[in-house]
Amino acid sequence: MAEPYFYPGPKRIVAALKLAGFPDNALLNMTAIHGTETSGNVWAISGVESNGTRGYGAFQISALTPPSNWMNYFENAKWALPIYLRRGYQPWYGYAKINNRFGLTKNPTWTYLDWAKAGFKQYQAEVAQGYSLVRIASLYYLEEGL
Repeated sequence: MAEPYFYPGPKRIVAALKLAGFPDNALLNMTAIHGTETSGNVWAISGVESNGTRGYGAFQISALTPPSNWMNYFENAKWALPIYLRRGYQPWYGYAKINNRFGLTKNPTWTYLDWAKAGFKQYQAEVAQGYSLVRIASLYYLEEGL
């Protein structure tokens, strides 16, 4: 049986990070980190790490037992914020890989930083159109122009 997966895309991840309180100068790198850590799958669960924990969700938050709503990428971004504020990008393995065309990419012609930049551009365009962060991050407005 296949593991469940969900790919909301980089634009929604940017908005979720902003809603969670990340500073503007971290949005692009954190979105790229999400891509490298999970290939964009916000329901990802890592294998067991050397300390017995697993990484859960969009930002692979390490825990022995997952928080109850770890699959919600906004909640996962909220859990990632204090980690980022204490330690910057250092806790995320994916940070070293965001510019590596042969690292955790599916295609050697682009990186997850390229992927994040495209999502950030979409996010900025929707903010300029007056869309709220909640609307941009939401699954209820999936590319229907509602």
